[in-house]
Amino acid sequence: MRISGHVLAAPYSTHIIWMAATLIDFYINVFAISVWVAHKESSFISTAIWICLLICFGSITTCGYIVIQLFHVSDQDPIYHLLLNSQGKYDAASL
Repeated sequence: MRISGHVLAAPYSTHIIWMAATLIDFYINVFAISVWVAHKESSFISTAIWICLLICFGSITTCGYIVIQLFHVSDQDPIYHLLLNSQGKYDAASL
């Protein structure tokens, strides 16, 4: 459809499909990382703040959170200290 020399996009054009795919991808990623943050953080307040930052700023918040978590582990610690709760929730001695 043309109006005064401009082409109007159809309601289901490729732009809208890509926008929907990008939003779905973003929110799936936010959900997955939010689950990890909720598992790692010790208080509800810090969890809520991190999740709000993830929703507002996306990947830059994810990178910042990962860097902070990397500074909390030493070179000698196994990788599961980075992934699992830092309060010893899954200590090998308690299993």
